[in-house]
Amino acid sequence: MEDLKEKIAELAKEAKQGNTEAFGKIYDLLLAKVYRFIFYRVQKKEDAEDLTEIVFLKAWQGLLRYKKQEASFEAWLFKICRNTVIDHY
Repeated sequence: MEDLKEKIAELAKEAKQGNTEAFGKIYDLLLAKVYRFIFYRVQKKEDAEDLTEIVFLKAWQGLLRYKKQEASFEAWLFKICRNTVIDHY
């Protein structure tokens, strides 16, 4: 578990420097977890899929604002998830 957090932290650092491949790897690692988080809140497959994509788009667009000192990348991403679900309703 800790290895995964470290891997995501390193990938986030690379992605912040413009490495789109690193962000793609983050996407692959966290896609199912983000989808589950959203699905259990919206209870509709299509909405969960759409909102999951919106979350990753927002994360990519806001990546320069991510600060490792404030929260782990995963915590930051799930804050975006929560806010996206709130916006949906």
